[in-house]
Amino acid sequence: MQAEKLTPQIGYLRPREFTHRETVEMEKQLSEFVAAKVAYLILDLRTPAPPGDFNDAADMLSLFVPKNEVLFKMKQMGQAVSETETNLREPAWAQQLLVLVDDETNNLGETLAAVLRLRKQALLIGAPTRGGAVRYETVPVDAEWSLRFARAEVLLADDSSVFKKGLQPDFAVAMPTTFKRQAFEASDEKDVKSTITDKPRQRFNEAALVANKHPELDAYLKRSAGQPLPEDSPKPSDKVLQRAVDLITTRTLFQSAKIDWNRKVSGSNEPPARRAIPVTP
Repeated sequence: MQAEKLTPQIGYLRPREFTHRETVEMEKQLSEFVAAKVAYLILDLRTPAPPGDFNDAADMLSLFVPKNEVLFKMKQMGQAVSETETNLREPAWAQQLLVLVDDETNNLGETLAAVLRLRKQALLIGAPTRGGAVRYETVPVDAEWSLRFARAEVLLADDSSVFKKGLQPDFAVAMPTTFKRQAFEASDEKDVKSTITDKPRQRFNEAALVANKHPELDAYLKRSAGQPLPEDSPKPSDKVLQRAVDLITTRTLFQSAKIDWNRKVSGSNEPPARRAIPVTP
């Protein structure tokens, strides 16, 4: 599991395998975020993991959904009766939540995203999902081949389904799969924050003058000699995650702004703004 604080107010989690072990790790990390007073969480469900066990999906959802609330239902194909999964514990996270999805989101990730969006606990950012929120069963055919088929369909609390439909994100952000995987590899080697931040090109300024350096002249000499520069090979960037952070930053900025519409400018002779008076016919 990938876990990191992108800013003092934004936490980031990306499950890799969607297993019980990761659920335990997620709960521990969420507790640390809460203790650090992190206000926003970005849950990245874009990992191309194989289909998983829906018991693990229920465990992960229990970290976010209030106690005694319905998580989802499982209905066998061709049957009318469904089994209901209910959360039996207190959630570990009750703050703001953004969820990242795309066409590589597996069946468990798609279920998590669908449940959290239906409950209005999260906004979805990214690309449409495949619509594979079903329980698969694999049957061996011979020594070399196996048959995998959908055994049970996931239903949400309102009995709706995303099977064969998928999820449409609230904020669509297109990003080629190759670029996403490059960003994931870069975050594995360094950190997630490096994929959403850029290091500005060095310029000649007062600090360089004091240090007796001229970075622009050095770059010009390297370029003239045919040598490569750092900006010639841009580092992998995660466009979807960048937009999620931008959305949180913008929301925080507007929420913190306080406008006094009746404020009078000192020394101004302009009369105060008049309130609009409705016109009655």
